[in-house]
Amino acid sequence: MITVKDLMSRELHTLKPTDTIQQARELMLDKRIRHIPIIEKDGKFVGLLTKQDVLAVSVSALADIDIKERNELESHVPINEVMISEVV
Repeated sequence: MITVKDLMSRELHTLKPTDTIQQARELMLDKRIRHIPIIEKDGKFVGLLTKQDVLAVSVSALADIDIKERNELESHVPINEVMISEVV
């Protein structure tokens, strides 16, 4: 039988609510992850950010802007405006 322990990631990558969508996108791409726990400075879990959440607020690749411009726009969107805070 396969258990959660067999499937879960052991290395936890987290961000703070005040970090930005740009930082989340970079972490997801770099670590090849789709979910990021969001924690306060004291380590308290306050939410979850998913790849879908990031995609929902990201500037579309269809928009006629370059990556530098997209990153600039996304660097002004804090995670706490997008994250799921009522996680079951």
